Amino acid sequence: MLLAWQSVASHAWAVQDAEVRIKRVTPRVSQARLAVTIEIENLFSEKIIGTIRSGLPSVVFVDIELAEKGGRRIARQRIVQSISYDIWQERYTIERDTLRRTLANFDSMQQASSTLHDIEMSALAQLKGQLSYVLTVQAGISPISGRQSQKFSSWLQDSDEIRSDVGSQERASGFQLNLSKLVSFLIGGDKRRGNTSPERRIEFRISELK
Repeated sequence: MLLAWQSVASHAWAVQDAEVRIKRVTPRVSQARLAVTIEIENLFSEKIIGTIRSGLPSVVFVDIELAEKGGRRIARQRIVQSISYDIWQERYTIERDTLRRTLANFDSMQQASSTLHDIEMSALAQLKGQLSYVLTVQAGISPISGRQSQKFSSWLQDSDEIRSDVGSQERASGFQLNLSKLVSFLIGGDKRRGNTSPERRIEFRISELK
């Protein structure tokens, strides 16, 4: 286990002074919908890695907004994933909505949690081919304290029970609303350097996408 910790620590020292940054935002057309892939850099500082390795989870959030250039907002969503570490099994777990992935090493976990593939933003029928659109993306990570971790686990359990008792549309809308409240509680207004990236904006036209 000591060797594993030393391996992870070496990654931590490499990014401890680096700010979280949106490396790349790539919109594309997929099955009559606009989707976006997002790549994030420097999520894992020494403090964050130490927190995760101690057995306490951290929460990664990615805020995405699609709007007409100089005009109305079309869509906005927050993607949230929790990252935890089993100190006995020496395995990382990433959870997002109903998805759960277990990974054997830090590098795999870092790659999986730092790239979001094909997040759907809008049906193409709602967009105009020659109009300019703007995607705005911001991401961050926040460690969870012991008390917050208990509330987080309790919330996940309650959400699973609620989602099993309601219809799919009500389940999705209620889950997203509660999730936003939970993340706001966990990260509050913490916008300190190194925790949250600057906003990244890209401009594009649907007619230019592949």
